Amino acid sequence: MNQLPEPPFWNPLATQNEKDPTVNPGKFSWMGSDGRVYFDLHEGQEKALESEARFIAIIAGTQSGKTESGPPWLYNEIAKRGPGDYIVASPTYPLLQKKALPAFIELFDTKLKLGRYFPGSKQFKFSKEGSRRIFGRYVDERTIVFFGNAQDPESLESATAKAAWLDEAGQRKFKLASWEALQRRLAMHIGRAFITTTPYDLGWLKKQIYDRWKAGDKDYEVINFRSTMNPAFSLREYNRAMKTLPRWKFDLFYNGIFTRQPVRSMIALKRDSTPAHDSPSLTNGSDCSELISVASILLACSLLKSRRRGGCSVIESTTKTISTASCMRDCLTLAARCHARSTLRTCSLAK
Repeated sequence: MNQLPEPPFWNPLATQNEKDPTVNPGKFSWMGSDGRVYFDLHEGQEKALESEARFIAIIAGTQSGKTESGPPWLYNEIAKRGPGDYIVASPTYPLLQKKALPAFIELFDTKLKLGRYFPGSKQFKFSKEGSRRIFGRYVDERTIVFFGNAQDPESLESATAKAAWLDEAGQRKFKLASWEALQRRLAMHIGRAFITTTPYDLGWLKKQIYDRWKAGDKDYEVINFRSTMNPAFSLREYNRAMKTLPRWKFDLFYNGIFTRQPVRSMIALKRDSTPAHDSPSLTNGSDCSELISVASILLACSLLKSRRRGGCSVIESTTKTISTASCMRDCLTLAARCHARSTLRTCSLAK
């Protein structure tokens, strides 16, 4: 059980004395009888809040207490770094309003009365009294927390921030360009960033954060824990998900472990009697914006090569590109169809 110290005596979250009269009401945080805010942190949350790395990432299972760790970390960072600008970012504004913003308001406004949130400008502005409470004195400098949409990197370019909390940064809508923009915003003050997310895929989060931590870069620290680290999470539900989900998906969403979906599970291996000319087009009618090389289809063919004699030529000399997303699924399906026809030794998927 941990407590948030009353400013101006700033310290990291400290273990609560067992003789303290405050009784845990079964919540993550509550106001104690001494006027302080107490937190019932589990081991993973406590480790993250005590980390001294510049870029900290909680990469953990669903409902494991990731988002709830953000507000106390940001509170401590503001108390330590002083007046200025700070950032909270989510992949989209709707997601921000569902998760990170309510958790932030619960601590900074409802419990501590430090200021007011303005929905129009998406800013939380500290009041004079709020600044006095967190910094121990009245200050002339402003303190504002900006709430940004990471789907639009340009929305994060205005502030020169001292710290940032990034919620659900592992989602695809949280773009790499947004992470790069946030680093620029933190550069002036060598600000720290705190990431709370589930590992949705093997995107920039793994390459830019996880892989660098694994390589021994001291600027990065990753804290990983399962959904069941949260004592409120049902072990029965955890076991049910383990039985019903593919192992790779279970590890991603319930263990917080980066895993790759088996390529073979993405390819339909069933025989398909649909004529080739009725197959979806690879190059026309696409609403996808990203482009990839036809080499991806060659990879799909090569993975299936052992199932049929003969090869599958996909116009290897072509320089054309095809689009991803739904188009990629079409391409993989066509590659499977080519191999499912025992009478065909070669096929052209780019007709």
